[in-house]
Amino acid sequence: MTVALSVCVSDPLELDAAAFSLWLEGASITDAAREMLLPGAEMTPAAKAMQLPVASEQEHALAEAEAHEQWRLFAMLRPFLDDPSTLITQRRLRIPLGVRQLLVDTYYSFEDRVMRELLGKKPTSKVKRQLESHCERLNVSSQSCRRQFDNLQRIFTWTDEHDGTGGAGVSNERAIDDSDGIGGGSTSLLAEHLCVAFLLSKPLAIRHVHVIFLCVHQFECSKRRLMFLSYADWEMCASLLLRHWTDPASGHDIDQDLMLNLSQVRSFYTEARPLTALLTAVAHVFQQSLQHAHAAVPTGTSPQQRHSSAQPHRANASHATARLGKLLKMLLELGGSLASAKELRELFVHIADIAEFMRISMSLNESEVVLLFESIGVAFPQEARNASLAQAWQRFLAGVMPIVMCFMAVDRNASPDTRPDRTLAI
Repeated sequence: MTVALSVCVSDPLELDAAAFSLWLEGASITDAAREMLLPGAEMTPAAKAMQLPVASEQEHALAEAEAHEQWRLFAMLRPFLDDPSTLITQRRLRIPLGVRQLLVDTYYSFEDRVMRELLGKKPTSKVKRQLESHCERLNVSSQSCRRQFDNLQRIFTWTDEHDGTGGAGVSNERAIDDSDGIGGGSTSLLAEHLCVAFLLSKPLAIRHVHVIFLCVHQFECSKRRLMFLSYADWEMCASLLLRHWTDPASGHDIDQDLMLNLSQVRSFYTEARPLTALLTAVAHVFQQSLQHAHAAVPTGTSPQQRHSSAQPHRANASHATARLGKLLKMLLELGGSLASAKELRELFVHIADIAEFMRISMSLNESEVVLLFESIGVAFPQEARNASLAQAWQRFLAGVMPIVMCFMAVDRNASPDTRPDRTLAI
């Protein structure tokens, strides 16, 4: 009796990156073989060796056999990819280091439009069903959506179990040194933990740290008034807060000392006298800053032009100063509310209120907003009697100011159906 067998020997592992991407998207073997034969597509190694004419029946069969072999290989790899640390200890397949990194990074990569749907939510089965129902709208296959959700859930669960700080083999000193230029806060250490636990590359690990941070605190990211923000905007916000409001010891949590000091700041300025003194100091510094900004005009400007351009600056300073008290109260209330988990979830809604108030009620442009925040930062230490409170206030403003700037810039260019409701009381 004659038995026909197809035998494939691959040592070391030969991986078709394009086929792997198709497999992750949920493509069938037939569709993958068809993609391999498209004009301009990279021909499979087996087809190259046979030097077959394009689109011949023989090549179709060969491409399908190659795709089938790749699909079998990917199925063997999947359990290891779900737990990447096992790729180091497994002896079933000999995988070169570069191929292993490509596999892991591709498997744990995600699409912005998919992750935008998951921001601020704990990855539960209910959220998974909701995501799968949006596959068609997102133009992403259901298999790809499930993979991206499962990966997020896997990393979220690991982070929760290890309190965000349980990476074996990673020292706090390495993260604090911050030689990679990520900045302060816990981002570097958290990313190192994911690199160890999931073998992720550092850039991809940092992206996951940003997503997990937003999900851990369940920040409100899905309200209609915030839908004008893209995934990239949210990632920037997470990066800023991790940089300025956390430290290596706090993991994904906001620094406890920061929250305590900001609560004390709010309590201190609930009294009218200290608040009035702060308001006066900020107004004085802000008006001086506007005057200096106006003085920095081109050398060839005529006196008449200087005088005419000074009028809007004076009017705007007066208009903004009249509403400065409300802005300071909004900022003080926001800082003091960080200690409340419920209030913290509404953080970006409150920041959107502040951005809208500064742009519409105070009629400030981006450069004036920067000057005003700098004025608040300069004036506060003059009034504060405690250095730790002043330092906490500076950290707070360092996180809030660029987010306000982002909200103002993006909101101005947002489409009418995604703009925030203009119902803010003045």
